[in-house]
Amino acid sequence: PLTISLVSIWIGWTVLVDFVVIPNVFREFPDFFGAGNLGIKLFSKLNNLEVIVSSLLLAGLCWLQVEQKKLNVFITLVSAILFFISLTYFSYLTPK
Repeated sequence: PLTISLVSIWIGWTVLVDFVVIPNVFREFPDFFGAGNLGIKLFSKLNNLEVIVSSLLLAGLCWLQVEQKKLNVFITLVSAILFFISLTYFSYLTPK
């Protein structure tokens, strides 16, 4: 249940920011570059949350592996990929 909750929260705020907030900022804000700067700041804050949630998700799955001797390869692989994507955004794309 915790895994589903974390993934749902992650998808929810990503959809909200990507499809609702950012398009409205560019539609309503008169200065294109000002809207771009606001988008950069918003995405950098969102990325910090993504790194935290992906770390919690991966740590929780590792804990399940150790405690219950159970490994769901698909969920662990997807979680690891999401973790590395968020780290790529955090360390490479957002600073540039």
